[in-house]
Amino acid sequence: MRPVTPRILLLGDSPGDADAVVAAFARAGHAASCVRVATRREMRRTDERRELLLVKVSRALEVSGLAARFLEIEITETAVMADAAQAGATLRELNKLGVRIALDDLGTGYSSLSLLSSLPIHTVKIDRSFVGGMLRHDRDMTIVTSVIALGHRLGRNVVADGVETREQLAVLREHGCDEMQGYLFARPHSAPECGPLLRRHGLLD
Repeated sequence: MRPVTPRILLLGDSPGDADAVVAAFARAGHAASCVRVATRREMRRTDERRELLLVKVSRALEVSGLAARFLEIEITETAVMADAAQAGATLRELNKLGVRIALDDLGTGYSSLSLLSSLPIHTVKIDRSFVGGMLRHDRDMTIVTSVIALGHRLGRNVVADGVETREQLAVLREHGCDEMQGYLFARPHSAPECGPLLRRHGLLD
């Protein structure tokens, strides 16, 4: 497998909290070239809400000093499918800012192949429910392997969410999944704890 860029998913009680954590993480010197910072966002259906989202993302980059290519915005598949046209417009504007875009929880919203291929998405994430059930249920295994194959055919990076056992890790590696995240690798940490954690694993100087 190719070398993997560590993924730090930043969460807060509100979008503003996530913005503050992005800034704090970057100021602490943790957003180096070996780390990608991801934050989840809600999709809003109005032009006003879309503009507000773009302003917030632009502001977070400006305040933090984080290079846009190291910020990844996660959008759920369900939110995209709720209004594909509006979502597409928002994602294209985010893409112009230079940030990466991840489609989260893939497999839960029944996206069409044409939709996935037309959106500026860099990463697709397999929903944790399928990862958790793939060793017990053939249906879940089929969905996991199909998403990996589809993502690669479309030239997308594929991430499996919710990996908790070495058996799951082995199966995902066997099928060529690009990246994995879950409790097998680390429990949730606060922003100040991320630096020491990455250094222990040789990912930061």
